[in-house]
Amino acid sequence: MRNGAAVTGLPPAAQEARGSLGKRPDAFRGMGGFSVIWFGQLVTLLGTEMVKYAFVVHTWATGGQATSVVGLLLAAFLPQLLLSPMAGVLVDRWPKKTVLLLTDLGGLIAFGALAADYYAGNLLTWHVYLALIVSGAAGSFQYPAFSASIPLLVPREKLQKASGMMSTAQTGTAIGGPALAGVVFALDGLGPVLVADVASFVVALAAILVVAVPDNREPAAERGGIRLWSETAEGIRYVFQTPSIRALTLIFTVMNVSIIFGYAVLPAMILARSHDDAATYAVVSVCVGLGGLLGGVALSALRTPASRVRVMLLAMAGVGLIDQVGLGVGRSLPSWCVAEFLGSMLLPVASAMLTQVMQTKVPPAMQGRAFGSSLFLSQGAAPITMIAAGPLADHYFEPAARTGSGFVGFLAPLVGRGPGAGMACMLLIAGVITAAISLSGFGFRSLRDIDTLMPDIAEDDDTSEDADEAAVPEIA
Repeated sequence: MRNGAAVTGLPPAAQEARGSLGKRPDAFRGMGGFSVIWFGQLVTLLGTEMVKYAFVVHTWATGGQATSVVGLLLAAFLPQLLLSPMAGVLVDRWPKKTVLLLTDLGGLIAFGALAADYYAGNLLTWHVYLALIVSGAAGSFQYPAFSASIPLLVPREKLQKASGMMSTAQTGTAIGGPALAGVVFALDGLGPVLVADVASFVVALAAILVVAVPDNREPAAERGGIRLWSETAEGIRYVFQTPSIRALTLIFTVMNVSIIFGYAVLPAMILARSHDDAATYAVVSVCVGLGGLLGGVALSALRTPASRVRVMLLAMAGVGLIDQVGLGVGRSLPSWCVAEFLGSMLLPVASAMLTQVMQTKVPPAMQGRAFGSSLFLSQGAAPITMIAAGPLADHYFEPAARTGSGFVGFLAPLVGRGPGAGMACMLLIAGVITAAISLSGFGFRSLRDIDTLMPDIAEDDDTSEDADEAAVPEIA
């Protein structure tokens, strides 16, 4: 076990499972094992980016409404948000490997059924939403499970490198995803894109199967049965009763409202201002990936900063001022690309700093619940923001931009007029608010001085990369 947890020997299930699995090649253990899982996640993220691009372009082409595009994002996000606290409980109680497998299996089933529907000629709009809901529910386990698994696979000194690799995968796939999907979608429609996504889930499942992920659960006799509701409440209580974690969650709760308010209408804004040119949207998406790739690579190479939270706050302020404001005032492809490239370099930094703080300061046995509860609380207002963003764009900001009336008309010298100008105004407003909220974090001592007030949990020697790691029971 890691991070200061009491060392009482391996859990019984892990001891019984060692056998031949304990003799796996080093490539499937420690940092090597993480790299294998990372590759599987990179492939499936590429498939996800392809499907996301195809769905957005298809939906905008058939309806031309920001509300419809936002509805796709909401269908995938809402179940993930609502289930995340309970998912955290199960992550702490089940083997992490089992949870990771079930997460990708859920995506495989959802999009496999959607692909079958498409080729049978039975695909309806509500089928797409249902698939997104199912995959979102499965995805509610992914963030707490993977975040809690990384410290079990890699030593403390390589957490930043691992975080950088994950950020590289998440943003780097935005380079190839839209570009590849654009070509495939233009040649043969939605079907091949769905098939590629299904194949990516198969690769991810295979990568998880061959890696031995240590099991840090308490012995069965000590942990008792799962009390889902009470343990869910325990995770939420932990966040509220730990001042620094509470402050961290609170500032992201407020910040996520402004971030989502702007980014929810970004695809529709680009398509509207480019005269429905899907290629322009693809190029901007590629720039997101390029920036994120560079940011992730730099993060992997640099040393951990003395104050992760302060770096995180400055990075998020940069995202607001450089990316969101830049997108709002930009009126051409080059300006959008520059804003997204520079802003996307900062996002992996902020994300990695946040994850590292949680991984190094929250007790290992509580990390699933802490990650799940923090995600639930910090993004609790996101569905309302997403629901409001589309109609506000369609029925207030866009009409006001056309007539030059009200506050939108006042900002016209910055955002311009015509289709998409109202949504550009939304991004401009969101960027200013995001930066202001980020910088306000320096005024909270419990957040600013988190490293002094809440020292890192001590790391055990048993879990160094060279330690003999135990395998968990496999799923056949």
